[in-house]
Amino acid sequence: MLPKTVRDFETNLDALAVSATWAQSHRFSLIGTAADGTRQYVNDEIDVDFDRLWYAGFPLARTLFFGLAKRIKTYRFVSIQQAGSSVHFETWLQFGRGYRRLTLHTLPPTMGLEGGGLRQKLERWETRGRVNPLLVDLGQPVIR
Repeated sequence: MLPKTVRDFETNLDALAVSATWAQSHRFSLIGTAADGTRQYVNDEIDVDFDRLWYAGFPLARTLFFGLAKRIKTYRFVSIQQAGSSVHFETWLQFGRGYRRLTLHTLPPTMGLEGGGLRQKLERWETRGRVNPLLVDLGQPVIR
């Protein structure tokens, strides 16, 4: 399984405006816009380097003790870069340190949404359900 799901395509739409509308309806937060390549930080576990990056985090189990639920997280990322009509799209899951410790480090730090298998099937399925409407809005095939 690849660490990220990547798509490069051409479109006449303003992909950044479409992604902003999509993010509001799917509870994704904008980390930042870094056209100059400066680093943006979500927290001490995750640092990324993109033009426009959206993320959503959710705890492994919402019924865990409050202290654990904060550390045991899966983060969903969507990155959009547009230069003229060319769009570079990336999406992936990133697992927090607590989550990886809980699974005895059998999970990779990042995981793409494509592919089969049982590894983190629920998280990949749920994230695909939130990311695929963006791809449809941009006129691209969905992630399977």
